[in-house]
Amino acid sequence: MWFTEPGHNTIARMTVNGIITNHFRNCRGISHPTDITAGRDGALWFINMGNNTVGRITTAGRVTAYHGKFGLGGGQPGITSGPDGAIWFTNPTTNTIGRITTAAAWLSSGG
Repeated sequence: MWFTEPGHNTIARMTVNGIITNHFRNCRGISHPTDITAGRDGALWFINMGNNTVGRITTAGRVTAYHGKFGLGGGQPGITSGPDGAIWFTNPTTNTIGRITTAAAWLSSGG
């Protein structure tokens, strides 16, 4: 299970035996991560509340932040991998839903 710790700028994985592995803390590009989901590309996608981006992290710890024309301040956003293979996220600030492909091309955002 992958999880985030927003107050510690951490993304980590816990095995079924309770062992923490792939512990990425204070990596450049991770800023108060919240919701996290696995993408079809094998990476993990998350909401970066600290810098208003959608983040992507590989299991080796390479982080990329994708800036969009949205702000994530206020409210609790969500993120999930959709049946189309894209990453879908909610933006409570603008009352919109956004979509990003795992190739990181912004496709749409609307409310």
